[in-house]
Amino acid sequence: MAVACPSARTYARRIPEATVLYRVVQQHFGEFLAQIEAGDRGGRLPAFVTEEFEAYLGCGLLSRGCLHVRCEQCGDEMVVAFSCKGRFCPSCGGRRMTGLAAQLVDRVIPDVPVRQWVLSLPWSLRYQFAFDAALCRDGLAVFIRVVFGWLRRRAASRGIRDSQCGHRHPAFRGRAESERALPLPGARRGVHAVAGRGDAGVPGVAGAD
Repeated sequence: MAVACPSARTYARRIPEATVLYRVVQQHFGEFLAQIEAGDRGGRLPAFVTEEFEAYLGCGLLSRGCLHVRCEQCGDEMVVAFSCKGRFCPSCGGRRMTGLAAQLVDRVIPDVPVRQWVLSLPWSLRYQFAFDAALCRDGLAVFIRVVFGWLRRRAASRGIRDSQCGHRHPAFRGRAESERALPLPGARRGVHAVAGRGDAGVPGVAGAD
């Protein structure tokens, strides 16, 4: 009687071409691009948007590349298709979101109260921030400086001296439902904390409660 490999896991290859989203994009994306280029303004989608959709259409397809893997212990074999690792793809996006959440909870966020900070920009500035990396960097620096100033004042009011601020993870570039067309919308999120010494001179870390 064959003994099952103790490390074996049940794996079922996903079939993206059978999903409704894939079929809609596959059937209508070319027509959508043509309509944009033939419009009154004669415009076109940014290259990164087109590349994102094209990568999605090849994600998880064995014909676009795959790995043939074999368990050295039990001899079980399978093929695993390459993934696009894009942000539009539900599979890749969900995997990235799950991994990031686990990373934040297990290794980044300290055991202190957490506050989410959101910077919302006027529409006239959102497009400039989306396509101007230097402007985005400078704007984010101003935002973090203002938040850190608030945290230091908050810490001082609670008796924390010589406070120092820092964010344990790069600020997140969020997207609201109405801002899907932008690669970088008017929202910034980060996990921040302030460290210093209390009345007893004991060092510690405080969150933003």
